[in-house]
Amino acid sequence: MATQLAAVRKENAELRRQLAQTRRAARQAEDTPPRDSQGRAAEESEASNDGSEPPEFTAVQICGRMMEVYGAPIPNNIALEKRGHLLDAKIKDFLEVIDRAIQVTDLVSGKTLLKNYQEVQDRYLCVFRESGEKLKAGITKRFFFEPVPPRRGEF
Repeated sequence: MATQLAAVRKENAELRRQLAQTRRAARQAEDTPPRDSQGRAAEESEASNDGSEPPEFTAVQICGRMMEVYGAPIPNNIALEKRGHLLDAKIKDFLEVIDRAIQVTDLVSGKTLLKNYQEVQDRYLCVFRESGEKLKAGITKRFFFEPVPPRRGEF
């Protein structure tokens, strides 16, 4: 059990490192405008980079990143005006892997808890603002669901 836990932690650390590298590369790409062969800023290709294709990450990478951001401390002992930029950065990092068409639903009752992206953003901004340095999250179990192919005649 301990070796499995150590292996999962090692895998998580490696995935976080890969995600950090990807984010650094993306930030560098944003900071450096594309150039043509003569060194002039080139227009972005609408067909190949229109933002409609989301980056592909595994569920483990996404969950690891969200837990990392969720647990990042923000001190409560400074004025909100001075920690506002910390909250903005944390919520931006937390929501970077969440689709704009998100809807949070209780699986048991079927009731919609958070109707859209804005409600998710508002909820977690409140959580991050009020919880400060003591906010922690952890993963105690993971489940893997394999897709079941439809039976013959089913759609």
